[in-house]
This record gives sequence, C-alpha cells and structure tokens, in this order.
Amino acid sequence: MNTVPNDSIRLSHNPGEGTVSQFDRDFRLTKDILPSRYELRFDLDLDSWTAKGWERITLRTATPTREIVLHSVELDIATASVDGTNALAGQRAEDEAQVVVLRFAKDIPAGQHTLDIEWTGGIRDSPRGLYRSVRGEERYAATQFEAADARRAFPCFDEPGFKTPYAVSLTVSAGQQAISNGPELAPPPGSAPQTGPTRSVAFAETPPLPTYLVAFAAGEFDLVEAPVPPNAVRTTKLPLRGVAVRGVPRISGQAV
Repeated sequence: MNTVPNDSIRLSHNPGEGTVSQFDRDFRLTKDILPSRYELRFDLDLDSWTAKGWERITLRTATPTREIVLHSVELDIATASVDGTNALAGQRAEDEAQVVVLRFAKDIPAGQHTLDIEWTGGIRDSPRGLYRSVRGEERYAATQFEAADARRAFPCFDEPGFKTPYAVSLTVSAGQQAISNGPELAPPPGSAPQTGPTRSVAFAETPPLPTYLVAFAAGEFDLVEAPVPPNAVRTTKLPLRGVAVRGVPRISGQAV
C-alpha cells in the first residue's frame, strides 16, 4: 500500500483491505512506490468541454503489493494495467483524501514497472486543474495545477516531493494551437500530414518537475517568437515566445 499511516489512517496487513479514513485530508503518499517518468496524452474537446486521457507512469515498488494509490479527483478511470498484463480488478475512491485505490488481478513484485491508465474528465469552469475560458466565440483550455490540482486533470502522485520528467502530447481541433512546458517536436520523418478535423502535437520531454509545474493549453492563440540573442556569457540564442488570445498580439509582444 502506498499510504503512510498516521492517527487518521487505518491500514490492514492484508492486501486490499486497507482503508484511508474519510476524515483525513492531510495524509501523504509513502515513498514505497516512486514514479520516475510520465508519458501523458490528452484529447481535448473544447466543443463539449471534455478531455480523454492516457498515461504511462514508470515507477518502482519497494515491496510487493496488489494496490497502487494515486491522487485523483472527478476523473472516471476506464482501464488500468501494470506492465501491460496485470489488469485492473477493482478501484475505490476515497473522496476526502482525494485518492483512488487501484487493485490489480495479481501481486505486483518489487522492482520497476509501468502503470497504464485511461480516463475521462471534464474541462471545468473554475480555474483548478484543467479549466475552460471563453472570449466571444473563442474557446480555450488551460491548466492551473498549483498547489495540488494536477489530480483534477490526470491520476498522479500529486505531491511536490515526487519530481519526474514528463512527455506530453495533446490532440486538439485542427484550427487550434497547443502549448506545453517543452518545445513542440517535429513530426517523425515520413509521417503522413495531419489533414483531418484534429491534429496531435507532441512536446519535448521536460526535466524532472513536480506535478504542479506541468502546464498545457489549447485554443486559438497568437504566438509571438522573440528569441534572445547571444551575449558575452551565452554563445547561442535563447528561444522565447509569447502567447496571447487571438487578436491581442500586443499582450504577448509586451511580455517578451
């Protein structure tokens, strides 16, 4: 079990029988399960204000377990598996603690594993997690994960002590821009042009970050490129760009 017992958390020694008290909101995940990398994919539908997600978390378990506990708020987990073969046998939400307990069909031995999860969620009208914004007929989606709201966008180890790289990709409508922490990656050589109603954008993997620093957005943005030239200390230019809602480029221009 990757929860740390305290006065408000009661855990059983039998796999699958642990419970997190509904009265406890301040518990911390244990370090018995450590994530080391996230691969995140989001399909953002700004017409219906919904998001479908898939993730692969590389993690290491210190001891055998059958359950993995993650932060998750208002997300509908459809499927999950460990190492592609150990399927999800059941799940239990602990709403007060803002976690979901995933129980798998077989024990997970100690060592390195991959955890795959698919889920759906909403793009909310309040600025917590993945949220919406409207300007006239234009629709935008953006994230606000600080201090502990990444759990409202994807199941995760949502505490600042867990720092990992993130490889993010977004699927958006063809006419929308997509941005994230890393620079946009060029399509793989030989890949077919994206000519349908949606397009997928992949971003370079980040350095290790806590969950609250992961960020992405989608919408009809104007982008202003303003690289910083080399100087006496730095021999290469520094990429820099500003992002603004469409039709207001002076905002990003002033920022850069």
